[in-house]
Amino acid sequence: MVEPKETMEKIISLSEAETNLLSDIKTCVERIRSLVREDVTTVHRGIETLRRLREAIYEDLNQIQHEEMILRAARSLQGSDFQGEVVDWYWNPRQTGDRSEPDLRGVKNGEIVVSAEITTSERPVGTIDGRMA
Repeated sequence: MVEPKETMEKIISLSEAETNLLSDIKTCVERIRSLVREDVTTVHRGIETLRRLREAIYEDLNQIQHEEMILRAARSLQGSDFQGEVVDWYWNPRQTGDRSEPDLRGVKNGEIVVSAEITTSERPVGTIDGRMA
């Protein structure tokens, strides 16, 4: 029987994970709104606004999209390849694992049936495309 490493989290409910993700999205969007309320009248003010925006949301912007794609993949696989079967889904929602810790893992009857790396990069090159391979 294969047990995922402790750092991978079990997805108890895809719906609950999506609800939590929606809350994170709303928080991020509110943060964006609060940062871009002031008028940009000079290059200096514009750059300062962009700097604050990047500092405040950069990581969330990347990770929220990554989490959504992992959940989308799990839901798609559960609905098409594993219809009616019990698959335990595990993920690394906000961290990068090593080769033994993919972004998404499916375990059925104690055996790994899915091990997937997920990227939201539109053109994965460099380290990303190597990991994806």
